[in-house]
Amino acid sequence: MRKPFVGWNGARVVALSVVVALAVAAGGVAHAEEAAATADSLGWRNELIGSFNFTQSSFNNWAAGGVDNASWLLGGRGRFKRYGGRTNWSNVLRLEYGEVKQKGQDSRKAFDLIFAESIVDFNTSRLIKPYARASLKTQFAPGYDHSADPKAKVADFADPLYLTQGAGLGFQVKPYVITRFGLGLQETYADEFAGVYTDDVDTADEIETSRIEGGLESVTELDKTLNKQLSLKSRLSLFWAFNNSDQVDVDWMTDINLQAMGALGLTFKFELLYNKDVLDKVQWQQVLGIGLTYSFL
Repeated sequence: MRKPFVGWNGARVVALSVVVALAVAAGGVAHAEEAAATADSLGWRNELIGSFNFTQSSFNNWAAGGVDNASWLLGGRGRFKRYGGRTNWSNVLRLEYGEVKQKGQDSRKAFDLIFAESIVDFNTSRLIKPYARASLKTQFAPGYDHSADPKAKVADFADPLYLTQGAGLGFQVKPYVITRFGLGLQETYADEFAGVYTDDVDTADEIETSRIEGGLESVTELDKTLNKQLSLKSRLSLFWAFNNSDQVDVDWMTDINLQAMGALGLTFKFELLYNKDVLDKVQWQQVLGIGLTYSFL
């Protein structure tokens, strides 16, 4: 018997609302009069980058072998940060989706991510910054296990939906590196796929559609512009649940962007996950693409 979580549909609506709200806010912030403020001045400092990568390969009588294929990836990433003197308010939004198609197969999802985070840092000193934050993570489209015959649907929009909140102390290691340690709340919501993502195996007579855990968190961010062409962004999140302290949940996302010539650029994306409650294995995915990259801000 499934244990109903009446707020799941509400959480799903919240997920969509947060993404839309941040996207709309991005447009408004882009025209703020202080948009060009530097890191040491007051006002908004904004970044909005869009990219489109496409690859295609065809083979005919190729002795070495090969399979016709085509793939594409569309992405957008924005950071909108307000320096307010006593506080800094940072908002991050990542929207990415891509597919790959091989000869004789249906088009398959290759990359799918919705991620939003909002952080308030209190400037008590240059090195130590108390913080409060919240984040959301899910995907746009259904996901399938193509190793099954027939293919099996294993995920959908906001199913699962991951929400986190945290507060504690941040340490500004470098101007472009900050590490935060504090108390955290990690929430996972699911519906159709609750048996995979939220069910408690110790309650065999019911299927829980939500999992809420309190614990300790560590979030380290690196945001470095090496030069006008090359930028590196990485976020490593660790979570120790109080009720399962021998387990560490890991979520590591890294983006490297190289603006080669004009709008032509190279994009490298890497994501590593470990959550024993879902799968007792390290999960990772990597995408390397060449295509159009444009900085709107």
